[in-house]
Order: sequence, then C-alpha cells, then structure tokens
Amino acid sequence: LWASRLRLDQPLLIAECVKEDVFPANDPALLAAVVAPFVSDRGQDMAVQKSSVPKKLQKAYGDVTRAVKPLANRMAEEGFEVSPLPLWASLALYHWARGLDWTLVTRSLRIAEGDLAMLISRTADNLRQIGALRDSHPGIASLAMEARNLILREPVVFDQTDKIVSA
Repeated sequence: LWASRLRLDQPLLIAECVKEDVFPANDPALLAAVVAPFVSDRGQDMAVQKSSVPKKLQKAYGDVTRAVKPLANRMAEEGFEVSPLPLWASLALYHWARGLDWTLVTRSLRIAEGDLAMLISRTADNLRQIGALRDSHPGIASLAMEARNLILREPVVFDQTDKIVSA
C-alpha cells in the first residue's frame, strides 16, 4: 500500500530499496546521492573513475545497485525498460549535497549546467515523494526531506521558501 503512493520515475526500484532498507539511514547527502541515479536521463553516460568516488559513496551506491538488481532483471525479462543506474549522477549529487560550489561540480564532472539543474530538481522531487512515506517509514521519510533541503539551493532554486520542513 505504501509503495503505491510513490509517484516516481522508477517506483518499483525505489520501493525495493525502501523495503530492503538499503538507503543510508543517517546521511542526507548520501541519500540524495543514491536517489539521483533513478532519475538520471537515460541518454547521458559519463565516465567516472572509481578512484574519484569516496568510499562511503561507493558502498552506498553498491548496496543500492545490488538490492535492485534481481527486480530489475525480472522486469527486463518481462519486457520493461530498465535503465542502468549511472554512478556519475550519484557523484554529482553527493558533491552538491555536501556543499561543493556549483562551478566545481559542473567542471569536475564535465556536466552542462542545465543537465545538473535538471538532475537536482528531479532528485528533489523524488526525495519529496519518499518524504511522503512518514506514516509507514518515518526514518527514511524524515531523512529524505532533510536531503531535499540540502540540494535545493541557488542556482537551482532562488527562493528558500520552497524548502519543506520534515514533520
């Protein structure tokens, strides 16, 4: 029932992560980072050297990809389109959520500003949807709203009143 309330790009895969309890439990920047690949544009593929990815992020990203792999495989076998989860999207959102400067994030990952803004905006929307699970999953819901607040800042949003305080 709770999963049916998710209005996301990939609701089944996100619900699987919630059900399997693989999302980071106490790090909002890390949560934003592992949600980002679920919303990444399917056509973009940017190479990322694994050595440039913090160990903490590598582990969280690995936990998520391993958790969704069986379901993603079953979905693909049944003819559903399942996009890979790009590591670059995780890295971009991790840096942004941890407060790195906009220019540093775009230049270090060689990502267009509009593409990064769209990734942040769509990730924020997915975090808001996860935040709506406060009745069934209060811990991850609260952390999702905290993560959303971290990433919604200039130049992506100009009015800080867009932030939603978790209840």
